Amino acid sequence: MNIDLWMGKVRESLRRVKSGSTFVVKDLFEGHEWNQLSPGDKRNFGKAFKNAVSSGKFAGVRFLGKRENNSSEYMKD
Repeated sequence: MNIDLWMGKVRESLRRVKSGSTFVVKDLFEGHEWNQLSPGDKRNFGKAFKNAVSSGKFAGVRFLGKRENNSSEYMKD
């Protein structure tokens, strides 16, 4: 998995997310894109995205917490 490539896809997808919207990482991809990843790749990318959000690499996106299914929830300001 190329994390940088997938971060670029997320950056593009975030342009289409409306301010005030909440989302999980998989919402930012077409279903077939996310589904082609192994569970380990999904976890690794999720951690990388959370770290990128926490370090300010995605301005206007903030981590809200965990959902019941343990996926991380974010909001676009």
